[in-house]
Amino acid sequence: HQTLWRTDITDRRVADQKLKKNYNELIRVRESLKSLNTELEEKVHERTQRLTESETRFNQVSKATNDTIWDWNLVDNSMWRSDSFTAMFGYTQSEENSSITFWFDKIHEDDQQRVRDSVYAAINSKDEQWSAEYRLMKADGEYAVILDRGTILQDEFEMPYRMIGSMIDITKLVDTENKLSSSERKFRKVFDSNVIGMLFSNIETGRIDEANDAFLRMIGYTQDDIHSADGLHWNKITPEEYMPVSLAAVKEIEQHGVCPPFEKQYLKKNGDRISVMLGSALLYEDNKHEVVTYIIDITEQKQAERRRKDLQKLIRKQQAEFYSIFKNAPALISIRRGKNLKYEFVNTAFVEFNGDQEYIGKPSDTLNPGFESGELKQIEDNVLAKGETFVGKAFQVERLEPVTGERKTCWFDLIFAPVYSDFGDVDGIAFFGFDVTDLVLAQQATKDLMNKKDEFMSIASHELKTPITSIKGYLQIAQRLAERSSTDSQILSFVDKANRQVGKLTTLVEDLLDVTR
Repeated sequence: HQTLWRTDITDRRVADQKLKKNYNELIRVRESLKSLNTELEEKVHERTQRLTESETRFNQVSKATNDTIWDWNLVDNSMWRSDSFTAMFGYTQSEENSSITFWFDKIHEDDQQRVRDSVYAAINSKDEQWSAEYRLMKADGEYAVILDRGTILQDEFEMPYRMIGSMIDITKLVDTENKLSSSERKFRKVFDSNVIGMLFSNIETGRIDEANDAFLRMIGYTQDDIHSADGLHWNKITPEEYMPVSLAAVKEIEQHGVCPPFEKQYLKKNGDRISVMLGSALLYEDNKHEVVTYIIDITEQKQAERRRKDLQKLIRKQQAEFYSIFKNAPALISIRRGKNLKYEFVNTAFVEFNGDQEYIGKPSDTLNPGFESGELKQIEDNVLAKGETFVGKAFQVERLEPVTGERKTCWFDLIFAPVYSDFGDVDGIAFFGFDVTDLVLAQQATKDLMNKKDEFMSIASHELKTPITSIKGYLQIAQRLAERSSTDSQILSFVDKANRQVGKLTTLVEDLLDVTR
């Protein structure tokens, strides 16, 4: 017999179905997770590749630029800097240098607190940008002027967590700006000092935009004239005959940016003229019309120049007159200069006296001008050494007649005068010879005549004294005889008168003898 058991498996089937369903769902989830994982791996790979490319570009940019790129992690307070930091400032990349404290410590003490306050104020205020200019000490101890700029990054809670920026060395730029500013100040100081005339103008319209008082005083205008509605134009105060040179200067400025100094005239407000020296240059390379002009009043110099030219003309005229006088003077004249005393000038009388020779440019020791002697050579050396003029009277000269060749004795009054160079040194001798031969011969003839006269008068005096002595003796005898005989008293009177006349004659003879002594 069989025994049958019946069991209720409904719950089991339900459980199996649930298990099978859950298994299928797990399979689907697994596949879904697998697909999601593959997708995530692809995205991670893509983003990693993009990040790598981005970092590569970042590194390339940081290497290509002269700026120092920096990245400040505000969480751990560390800082990364690009390799340009070493090249710019000389510091090596190290863990010690990566701290923010290192950066603050290298800032100049006068700028340090300001920079610290500004960067923290930007972070705490959640600003997006920050910048500062300050001095940073380099590894060699020198300071560089830095322009530092950064961008502040915030997380999803708007909390700053990172700061990225760049540092630019603007030392040369600051120096250039300082020099430019200094130049501008100096330029303005020169302009306002009124040492020379200065103006700013438009060379296209001719209008003077600005002029200093020095220039306005030159032409008699005022600042009100400059800034009036009509204004003041340089081409309207330029005389017509000076417009060509002025327009040529304008063309020079347009082509080269500057024109060299040139002379011209301006018309003053009262109609008078003023002579000036001026030069102009463009103010800006990109503006071909705005120029600065420097003006110097040379009116007095031009007047002095005219007077100097007139004086030079007069001097040349006088030189020609003196040359003509010296050339045709009866005295012998020569001028010798230089180490060998070369002839620079000889007049006609000098040439005729010494014969027809070429003197100019030849040294005196190679010629025979008839005045060579040891005594004269010593005189010339003394004139050259001491610069003292020598004057000699009736100096005897032996010369050969150029035509007959006969030796002839002459007498000259001589003058040897020093000739000076432009520097005040004695570099030559001027010779003047005055022929006094006729005078000397006349004096000798006169002396001979005087000697003969003295000889004659001496003889005559002695010859006259003999009869006078006899007359005196006879008169004395006659006087004694008359006194003894007591005859007519008229005889004594006649004898007395005769004695007086004999006395006078004796005195006259004595005087003649005194003259001959």
